[in-house]
Amino acid sequence: MQKRLDENKESTRTERKAMMGDVEKYKKLYFETESQMSDGESKYEREKALWEGKFTFLEQQKKDAKKSLAEAQGKFEQTLKNLQKHNRTGKSESQQTYTAKLQVLEKRQLREIEELNDKHILDNTHLSEQIATLKKQQKESQDKTLKVNQGHYSDVERVQ
Repeated sequence: MQKRLDENKESTRTERKAMMGDVEKYKKLYFETESQMSDGESKYEREKALWEGKFTFLEQQKKDAKKSLAEAQGKFEQTLKNLQKHNRTGKSESQQTYTAKLQVLEKRQLREIEELNDKHILDNTHLSEQIATLKKQQKESQDKTLKVNQGHYSDVERVQ
């Protein structure tokens, strides 16, 4: 019995040694796994912080881009309004300039027409006077011719 007890003790000791080896092996495996998990978690936390930072940065850029777009759109619309206003003002100014030039031309034309009318009236008056003078000369000439003809006929009648 003692022998059996010794064998059992020996067997228990051997098993215990084997178990202790297994326990040490599993402890080592546990600590390695714990270390890997800890490394994974820290890597995850770093990656998470990095991606959150990138996301925050991109969100901020998106907001800034929207703000810049809104400002640029406002400036564009204001510039467009200014151009349209300037274009209308330019049209108005050029229309006023055109109207002023047209009025100057009309006045010049009216003055020329008045001058031509005055000249025409003067020429008509002068021609009417010439016609009257010529008619008077023609009448005098006809009268002279009549007198000469009458005198010639009288002479001819006398001669006959």
